[in-house]
Order: sequence, then structure tokens, then C-alpha cells
Amino acid sequence: MFSAAFLMPLFLIAIAQFFPISDAIDCFSCASPALHNQWEATGLPAIPPPDRFAFHACDGTGTDYKPCADVCMEMLVAAGNEYGVVRGCMSDFYHGQTTSTNTDKCYFGEHPHNVTIYDQTNGAKTYSQLYMGVRYCSTMNGACNNKFVPKKEAAEGSGAFAETICRQTQQLPTTACLSCSRHDSAGDCNSNWKETCQGQWCTKTTGYVNGRWMESRGCAPFNPSGNSMCVKTESEHTFDLFDNHPFQMPYSLERCYCQGAHCNGAIHSIGANFCKICNVKKRKKAEMKDGQ
Repeated sequence: MFSAAFLMPLFLIAIAQFFPISDAIDCFSCASPALHNQWEATGLPAIPPPDRFAFHACDGTGTDYKPCADVCMEMLVAAGNEYGVVRGCMSDFYHGQTTSTNTDKCYFGEHPHNVTIYDQTNGAKTYSQLYMGVRYCSTMNGACNNKFVPKKEAAEGSGAFAETICRQTQQLPTTACLSCSRHDSAGDCNSNWKETCQGQWCTKTTGYVNGRWMESRGCAPFNPSGNSMCVKTESEHTFDLFDNHPFQMPYSLERCYCQGAHCNGAIHSIGANFCKICNVKKRKKAEMKDGQ
């Protein structure tokens, strides 16, 4: 008869095969300073807390890594006229939400608009095909999310985007998405809009910017979460456009990602309906005043 001391190691091995023990990995956790006041450009719902995240050069060579229970992520995005990078642990960005992030995957594509990037070395350059992307990785051999560098090579589609993991990952097919925008009463962006753009993901963003309603539909070359889902972002950031003349531009937005032709015309938004109700009430109040 086998002893308990002999059977226990075999039992643990069997359990580990079917129920892997989740060990914490290390992820670099930081972002380019330009993204602090332009976080909406990342498409991520939340800025991680200061004890787990920092805004600085974020070149992936420091010791700014934190333990992570799921998957590391890094992303290159265009924020205004700057090319920025985000690195971190997926669960820090998506609190309590499931994301489709199999390890060692990379998705990238071209920015849908011309972008002028100001580089300290090369000066200003306008890219008609600026490359952006997201990469997921998981390893017990140190932080792995330090491949993307916001420089000329990546902007032109080389650098880390030319590495095997990015080239071998199957890119999603492009599809036609509705493309429009509305700010308060300026513009039009309903579900019957005819203009389109081409992208791997269709997007719809609704909410308030500085107290004013906005709605936009468009396309994106990648989706940070990997899921068809809606995420909410809020901020009270102060912008310094002029010396000693800061102003606040708070926003509360919901951004949705979906796949399929014109799918961003069918996404239901509570905020949009709420805005319509508000406008109806305003019209009724105006009619009552006119009738007095």
C-alpha cells in the first residue's frame, strides 16, 4: 500500500495540471507624461492608483514594475501631437472585468488620421500611416512589457511591430464602421448616419466633456481589452495650455467597442437616451414659458 507521504506529491502534481496555481508575475507599470491629461486617448477605463502606477519617461529600463496576477500589457498610442506608451497589469486598468488577453499576443494597425509627432531628435513629422498597437505577455522571468518604444521606428511600423510575435499574430479583418460626431446641438451622429470608416473595431463614445454632451462613432485599429464591451472613464484633469492659465476640462464618457459592419450604430447607450429626455424637458419648459 502506498503511504500518504508518497501520494501527496503525486496529488499536488495532478491538481496543478487541472487547476494551475496563479503565481504573480511582474509588469512594468507606467505611462508617458503626455497621457496624464489625455488618458481618453488610451481607451483604457481607469488610471491605476499612484502606488501602482507612475507617469514619467516609461522607457522600460527602470525598476517601476509591480506584481500582477494576470497578464502584462503595453500599448503605443497617439495623444494629441505626442506618441505615448502605456505599460501595466491588465487587472489594474479593468477593475472587476474580464478581458480576452491570451498571453503573448500583439495587435497593431494604422491611425485613421494624419498625426504630427514632435520628436526631440527628429523634430516635427506628419505621419499619414502612424502605427499604434497593444501587446500582451506573461512570464515568470521578469517584467516582459518593455518592447514598445514611442520612436520613429515604431511609428513607421518597424521596431517592435516587426518582431515575430506581432507579425505572427493574426490580424483582425477590417470592417465598415459609422463615422460621425456631435457636440451638444452641433453636428449629427445618429444610427442612420451614412459616412463610414474602415477599422478592425468599431467604436461609439458618448458622455459629457466640460458639462457638454458629446457623441462620436468611428473605427479603431485595435481594442485594449480584446472584448466587445463598453467601459466608462471619468476625469477632473487640469490642462495648462498657456503659462499660468490652467483650466479644468472634466469629462465622463462611455466608450464601446464592437465588431461587424455598422455595429456601432446599434449599441444602446443610456447616456444618449438621458440626453434626449433632458432636451424634451427643456423644450417643454420653453413652450410653457411662451404660453404664459
